[in-house]
Amino acid sequence: MAGGSRLIHLYTSGHATAEDIKKVCEITQAKTIIPIHGEKPKVFDRLGLSGEVRILRDGEAWTL
Repeated sequence: MAGGSRLIHLYTSGHATAEDIKKVCEITQAKTIIPIHGEKPKVFDRLGLSGEVRILRDGEAWTL
């Protein structure tokens, strides 16, 4: 990817706890987090993640 960036797609099956998701983001040093299939994606804003949380609308694309 441009600028030496890496894209890693991780899937937690929708059953991970907020704390588990936070751990995965910290371990991988995620710079951008895009919640998928969540009923309450705004919860990510309260996790204190160092990466940017991007909430996309249904059908919205995001280009790297």
